[in-house]
Amino acid sequence: MKKTLYIMRHGQTMFNLKKLNQGWSDSPLTKVGVKQAKFAAEYFEKNNINFDEIYCSPSKRARTTLEIITNSHYKQLENLKEQYFGDLERKKEKEKPSPPYSNFFVKFGGESQNEFEDRINTTFRKIMLRDARKVLVMTHGGVCRHFINFWSKSKKVTWDMKITNGCIIKFEFEDYNFQLANIINNDFS
Repeated sequence: MKKTLYIMRHGQTMFNLKKLNQGWSDSPLTKVGVKQAKFAAEYFEKNNINFDEIYCSPSKRARTTLEIITNSHYKQLENLKEQYFGDLERKKEKEKPSPPYSNFFVKFGGESQNEFEDRINTTFRKIMLRDARKVLVMTHGGVCRHFINFWSKSKKVTWDMKITNGCIIKFEFEDYNFQLANIINNDFS
């Protein structure tokens, strides 16, 4: 049975605006971030997209974005958090290399790319193996990028778009595999 997974990146935060690493640290949404969440709510409503289940990272920026979009019940899952950057959290983004990060963050007490990807892939599979046919997951930019990259290795997906704050990524799930269906960006900066 084919199922649909919508993965959404939280709205723009103060750390995004200041170009600081967030990881497991948090900062509030900006006015633009609130607009991005409202745009997503309108998108789902206009397209008559209703969810059987909704999941969210426990990070406040993700919960705040989700609560602007819907007042439906949702489940928080620790494994939907952003990659942990260790001592580089709250530091300038320019202090980290361009992805892929491999083991870069491990020397700062952070999470390796393999640990991060395993955590994400295991979590998304478990979510989609449940009974729900249409699922929304509110999470982070790194989670979105790594998940798309992982599934592009299977040659079933191709993408070249930036993953902006507030973007919505649609995947189809069937036979234990994910296939990218669409990326909806809403960059108001």
